Amino acid sequence: EPITIVEMAETIVSVMKKKLVIDWMPNQPDKCRHLMIDTSKVKAELCWQASTSFEDGIRQMCTTLGLI
Repeated sequence: EPITIVEMAETIVSVMKKKLVIDWMPNQPDKCRHLMIDTSKVKAELCWQASTSFEDGIRQMCTTLGLI
């Protein structure tokens, strides 16, 4: 499921119970604005598919690292 960078940041700070202040940069026309990861190759070659949501994965990682 697609997720934006802002949604990623909001999820991380929500899990860590922190405040988020977004500092927006001016548009940079020479920079890539969108990036999508295609997981079809790993699914086809390794028969692997993610079974953990982004939020649950962040929560597990933060717990393991003692951040929450």
